[in-house]
Amino acid sequence: MGDHGSRSQAGRLLRSRLRRRPAGPERRQGRRPERPHPVDLLGRVARRPEPLYREMADRAFDYLLEHFWDPEHSGLYWEVDHLGRMLQGRKQTYGQAFGIYALVEYFGRRGVRDALDRAMRLFEDIETHALDPSNGGYWEARGRDWQPIDDIRLSDLDLNAPFSMNNHVTFSRPYTTLALVCEDPRPRARLRALLELMLDRILDAQSGHLILFFDEHWRRCRE
Repeated sequence: MGDHGSRSQAGRLLRSRLRRRPAGPERRQGRRPERPHPVDLLGRVARRPEPLYREMADRAFDYLLEHFWDPEHSGLYWEVDHLGRMLQGRKQTYGQAFGIYALVEYFGRRGVRDALDRAMRLFEDIETHALDPSNGGYWEARGRDWQPIDDIRLSDLDLNAPFSMNNHVTFSRPYTTLALVCEDPRPRARLRALLELMLDRILDAQSGHLILFFDEHWRRCRE
């Protein structure tokens, strides 16, 4: 198969993955557990050695930067339509974290320096705008300009609570992968702080269970 045929096949396969179980007829979202999307695809296909999957990873990376990356405020949009136009520009920190993971995976397999630079930019955005400097922890979401917003839920099934177990557990994976490939000591230091916070705040020492939601003072919210 020639290069053109390989690229065409990779494009068709990538489009089929993006369209499987869509959120709506014209919507593509940032990272959600139940739906395929460019961030998830980039992290998955970057690990595959076959040329077809390498091509898919390249295309997913290009799509992510062209349609999800916010050129004005930095960070990743939460949702775009089927033409790649922004629908929700909010900065869901869960989505930013998975963006780091996907970009680091892509850098590790393809050696594209821009991917690592973008991952570090997301890390810096999160640490600057989504970290609570007073009480520790990462807020669920910010607006497109990284300012506070009223509705910060990841989905309609979640409480509208400032902090959640899910958000912080999610951060452990991308921060680990970033710390392993980055010479900058900050990701490793923030990963250590994250793990200590999870042990101190999220793990219930009496029951051994993880608490799901918290208010802005890290008091448990009743589900």
